[in-house]
Amino acid sequence: MNGVFSLIQYAPDPMRGETANVGLALLCPEAEFLRARTTTNHDWVRAFFDVRGQDLANLRELERSLVRRIERKTPELLRPEGFARFARLQVNDLILTPPTSVWVDDASATFETMFAEFVGAPRAQRTSVSNLRPRLRSLFKGFVRNKYARENVKLSVPVIGRELEMDYAFRNGVMNFVRVRSIAAKGAESEPLSLLTEWDLVRKHGEQAIRRAKLIVPMPIPYDDAEGKTRERLTNIYREYDVMPFYEEDIARLEEKVVREIAQTPFALPML
Repeated sequence: MNGVFSLIQYAPDPMRGETANVGLALLCPEAEFLRARTTTNHDWVRAFFDVRGQDLANLRELERSLVRRIERKTPELLRPEGFARFARLQVNDLILTPPTSVWVDDASATFETMFAEFVGAPRAQRTSVSNLRPRLRSLFKGFVRNKYARENVKLSVPVIGRELEMDYAFRNGVMNFVRVRSIAAKGAESEPLSLLTEWDLVRKHGEQAIRRAKLIVPMPIPYDDAEGKTRERLTNIYREYDVMPFYEEDIARLEEKVVREIAQTPFALPML
């Protein structure tokens, strides 16, 4: 069936075109389905717009009020043209993007998928294990869009003539590269060696701007490592190469590090 959706965006200065996705509204008239939700995680808003304290409390109240108004499901709002009219009439710091058509099989499932993609899953969901890539994608997508970070970066490895692929890169005075490891099998100690060898070549023989760079490696908890012995060995290996490992249980700390350090950058730095 046909549906339409609008993103709920925080836009304190629409003339500058700077926005942050903070919610989603989805309408499926055929099923009389209308749902709206806003995020519980305002890290990006805090980092990019410096919204804190009472300003953040006011924003949350605006979000709650908007969701309540949408979910009253008045006859006007349950029609696409009425929904579009409602979106155009938003005049405070929260705006709704012009409704966009979308094909919907299961309205509830579609809403959850779209919310995770465009806004980010609620914090309680994002802390689950085996979810590194979606979680980091949620963390970095706003920074990438606003040129505070890049994704899918390729580095030329000197001597051996290969390319080393990085998931993300950002600056905090020096370049920081993020490479996600998705393998958590037996024999995990041997897996990082090729990555670390290539990274060592990049650091020692690559372009001058890269030689002070840092490498961050988020990874799953190794297989059958209840006592943490494999993690300890892996951590020691990584640190010998001046690389920072972050296991799934530490990803909240990595998120805080990235948000804090990008926020400390005085202006957006194009990633060349």
